[in-house]
Amino acid sequence: MGGQLVHRYSILSSPILPAAKRDLKVEYVVMNAASYLYFSGEREGPPAPTQQDPHWYLSRMLQERQIHFVNGATDRGTGDDRPEAMAQGADRRERAVNYHRHLKRMEASIGKTGERLWTVDWVPGVKHDGAAMTSSNAAIARIFARIVA
Repeated sequence: MGGQLVHRYSILSSPILPAAKRDLKVEYVVMNAASYLYFSGEREGPPAPTQQDPHWYLSRMLQERQIHFVNGATDRGTGDDRPEAMAQGADRRERAVNYHRHLKRMEASIGKTGERLWTVDWVPGVKHDGAAMTSSNAAIARIFARIVA
């Protein structure tokens, strides 16, 4: 559940105070999440109810938060087989593809222009394998961006 935890924290955590933004750059790396936090009731599968207005979180994520999604290209495990997760896709790979489409639609819905803050990387030949994911070139580049760049 590490990928899910980081993903939800990247959206729901407190905003970084303006004074801290000068000295601190926070980026989030989400790897092989079993499900995602959507900003609307829209899913590729059966409709899911939306209980609260997500626009504040959506705007903050898409305009303030640097979030990197690193996915195993062959991760076909479900991980989470509850109806809410299954509505997002049949497996982790399908859910990731569907979620990235969702984020693009959400960007359009709020009129987001300019540089995209979220990124997507696919690790070829990797399933749900923590060691293979964290040692992949994509993960290393995202986790240690300042060192690798």
